[in-house]
Amino acid sequence: MEQGRKYIQTTTHAIKLEQNCMRLGPFSPKHGRCVRREVGKYETVEKN
Repeated sequence: MEQGRKYIQTTTHAIKLEQNCMRLGPFSPKHGRCVRREVGKYETVEKN
């Protein structure tokens, strides 16, 4: 099993992701760790 799978999400998804991160904090059970990479792009690292 891979640890720390990375998903790049852009545009609408990134906006939703940003809102979730702001609401739930940098470490949320649903999205794992939210890291801002650049404008309009976010990377989520899900921990298994």
